[in-house]
Amino acid sequence: MWDDYSLSQPNGLLQEYFYGIANDLAPHSNIVNFSDVSVYRIGGGHQAPRSALPIGAEPVADPARLVAVNISTDMIHTVLAISYAKEPDEIISR
Repeated sequence: MWDDYSLSQPNGLLQEYFYGIANDLAPHSNIVNFSDVSVYRIGGGHQAPRSALPIGAEPVADPARLVAVNISTDMIHTVLAISYAKEPDEIISR
């Protein structure tokens, strides 16, 4: 996974990750109350691989389905995307 170059350039890789290759990104954080946000998972969770389904069966899970997530300490160090949608059905456009 890590090659010799990556191991010799850890600060450069972190800089590139957070600020972009062209240094055109600006990471920042905001503090919000849990009561002011809603968290959703897209896809509804894990699915069995097609090879585990009966012959000829098709998966029935909708990969674009939104599932509300309970905010908890289990989410520490979780990466989230931000949407300014007012309603859940505005989050994903098909």
